[in-house]
Order: sequence, then C-alpha cells, then structure tokens
Amino acid sequence: MNDQNLGIDTVSGFLQGFEKIIKTSDSTFTVVGHTSLKGKIENNQLKLDSVFTIKHVDRIKTINYEFPTKVLADGKVAWIELIRYQGRKNQTQLFEIQISLLQGRFDGVMASNRYYGGEIDRSHMFLLSGKFKNNPPLNPLSKPYLGSQSDPVAIFEPGEGYIFFKRNSQEFYYLNRKIKTLPTSIFLESMEIVKPYIDFQSQKKYVVVKPKNELNYQLWEVESFTVEKWKVIGKINQMPYLIEGGKLFYKKETALGFTILTEML
Repeated sequence: MNDQNLGIDTVSGFLQGFEKIIKTSDSTFTVVGHTSLKGKIENNQLKLDSVFTIKHVDRIKTINYEFPTKVLADGKVAWIELIRYQGRKNQTQLFEIQISLLQGRFDGVMASNRYYGGEIDRSHMFLLSGKFKNNPPLNPLSKPYLGSQSDPVAIFEPGEGYIFFKRNSQEFYYLNRKIKTLPTSIFLESMEIVKPYIDFQSQKKYVVVKPKNELNYQLWEVESFTVEKWKVIGKINQMPYLIEGGKLFYKKETALGFTILTEML
C-alpha cells in the first residue's frame, strides 16, 4: 500500500474498505458475513481457497436461534454469532464449530459453477444446514446476551489470531485462545468503545471511543484492549475503515463512486 494507489487494489484498501473483509496478512484475507470465504492475492488476482456457509438456522433443533449475524471461518474452525429476535430485545450468542466435521457437505447452489465463479473446489466447501440431520454440535463461547442491537466486529492480530468484539456488551473474544476480556471498569464508567483497530505495520492498537456525555468520537492508542493505558490521539468526525502505517484511511462516496482519503495520525 502506498500513496499512489492508496490501497484501492490491495487487501488493505479495497477489500478492507467494505468492512466485512479481514486482512490476515499482506496477501491473504477472510470474508465475514452469513458466508465466510478464505482467499489470497497472487499475481494481482484474487483467488478463493474455501467457503463456509450456514443456512436454515431456525431448523437446527439443538439451539433456539433464528439467523446468523456473523460467520467467520478459518482453517478447521468456524465461529458463528446467532440471533433470536424478541421485540425490542434481541438475544445473541457466539458459538464455535469444527469445520472438519462438515467435510464434503454442500448443496446444489454451492456446487454450481456460478457460485463464486466455480473457483472453489468442492472438497473445500462446508455447509451447516438445519435441513441436514446429525449436525455437529455448536459449542457456546459466550453466554446468551440480550440487547437492542447486535453490532459485532471481527479483526485479526498477527501472532494472536482473530478477535471478535461485541459493541453492545464491550466484550473482546480472543477466538484462537477461547478467552474473553473486558475494558477496565474505570474506563467503562465514562467511555464506550465503538470500534477497535490494529495497525499491521506498527503492531499498535487503537480504539474509537465515545464519551458517554458527548456526541463526538475520539481516537485513542491503547496498550491493550483492556484499556489500562492509553494515549488520546484526538477527536474524529468520521469513522476510519483502516489504520495502517500511521495513517487513517477513510472511504468517501462521490458521484463517481467511492474514493479513498488519508490522514496522518
């Protein structure tokens, strides 16, 4: 990524800009959504390695949920947040499942040549469906959480793995280590984390925070996501989609489409 292309044709820029794609290295990424894809960039081309998707959640008898909000699959494991709507209060819960137990499970749509251009080998397609019998168990990683909204964010930290952040409960789930952390109680008394970031180049951590008695957002550099030590960078008016190389990257919509703006920290 450099000042000329501004990351538009790289994993850091164009893909990360849609906020559902997680950069895992300078050439690899994972797509997060109702379907999770793993892919890489080789010779300036996107190549897809595997796909995991979930369908008909409401028919899975071992759980009492209706829809997935986020699906994240990597290697042998998939992490799924499920939701059940209950009027103004929705119940969500985070689960883990072993992908190897879904080996060779796909449906006609996934096997079609039109599905992601037919690029993914069938042996790398994995489907969890309520229409199938004897589904592998979904192991809960969190307790059920009641909240008015579900706004999870997934990020990747080199050497640590995937981190799943639930804004409505301010919880950070370190998925590879199966541990949960919270910001310090002193921090939570006056601040709310809106979104976490990790700069791949400097390995520094940042959070956009919102003071509970203010409308403006602030950007902080933190030693860890428990927010025991921090440095206030300043107020921001727009949420950056990426922080890398000591720069903030913003996505701006214009009459001709999206453009990328940068700002030094």
